Amino acid sequence: MNKQKGIGLSGLLVAGVIIVFGAILGFRLLPAYIDHYTIGGILSAIAKDPEMKTATPKDVRVAFSKRVSINNIRTVGPEDLEIAKEGDRLTIRASYSTKVPLVGNLSACMDFVASSE
Repeated sequence: MNKQKGIGLSGLLVAGVIIVFGAILGFRLLPAYIDHYTIGGILSAIAKDPEMKTATPKDVRVAFSKRVSINNIRTVGPEDLEIAKEGDRLTIRASYSTKVPLVGNLSACMDFVASSE
């Protein structure tokens, strides 16, 4: 008697549910990570801008506010920035968290730290 090889219907359904749940999870979390990398790029661009080398922290916050409004980012604001000047070098850091609804009442809370370095 030959033994059957392969996957049964129940195994196929379980694998399908796992793949669909993973895809939903990925599609829901991906925009938060895209925003994180965009914020990091904005912070790096502001820190490398020659006009910002002599700017006040208020000027840096205004420049950041303008750039995040252009990119339609609402997870972090100018009040979340930590601005430090070391000589002629400008370092900007933002710590923030975002909550992403997944399915029903299940949400993912993610903490991010973006830096100009």
